[in-house]
Amino acid sequence: MAAVPRTCDGEVLLHYRSGRHRFDRVFHRFPTLASLTRYLVAESRGKRVLNVGCVGARRQREDTCAVNELHRELADVCASLVGLDCDERGVDLLRRAGFEVVCADACSPVAPPEGTQFDLVIAIHLIEHLCNPGLFLQNVKRWLLPGGRVMVATENPFFLNQTLKVLKYGSPMIHEEHTCLFDPVTIARLFSLNDFALKELFWIGPSRRRLQNLLLPFRPYWSQEFLAVGAPRDR
Repeated sequence: MAAVPRTCDGEVLLHYRSGRHRFDRVFHRFPTLASLTRYLVAESRGKRVLNVGCVGARRQREDTCAVNELHRELADVCASLVGLDCDERGVDLLRRAGFEVVCADACSPVAPPEGTQFDLVIAIHLIEHLCNPGLFLQNVKRWLLPGGRVMVATENPFFLNQTLKVLKYGSPMIHEEHTCLFDPVTIARLFSLNDFALKELFWIGPSRRRLQNLLLPFRPYWSQEFLAVGAPRDR
């Protein structure tokens, strides 16, 4: 039997049908990133980057001394870096720290500084907070230079720990600000409906939980997060 490749065109997910066993191995083909931050920093080196949702976690917004660590690391390697976030307090914090940041809703018809386009648009733990993810991708299409890509990381609703929480507490843990949940199949559909090709998909791990690390090689769909990499079809 031929070995399953370690990379796979994300478009295969558009043909996925639940319960079709011939697709069971599809999810094993996507590689796992040991560190999302290291991957994003490496991919951003020397590029013009837009980091959407750059303020980051709520605990960072509440700490007047904190600056999102991913944004700081990106600034060290990018040819240029612009942030975009609707959190006025967080944007002010980043600006006072010397970063160029646009204060706006990612789903509104806004643009970064006039005439500016990017090689890479990064959106980490953002898409599940949006009221209209499709409008966001339409904005991304305007923001990208020819050949540019978007990288979207989000939580996996089928994360093993969610199942364990249902068993223990009767319900999963859902962030109070989330408006929607995506898995690899639905993110592939969202990309397709907005004329994006899903170029790559990565599971994100390993977990700090020993049991999960033992099971993930057999069932990667239990990973906590995943990263989808897309590009407009017309470019």
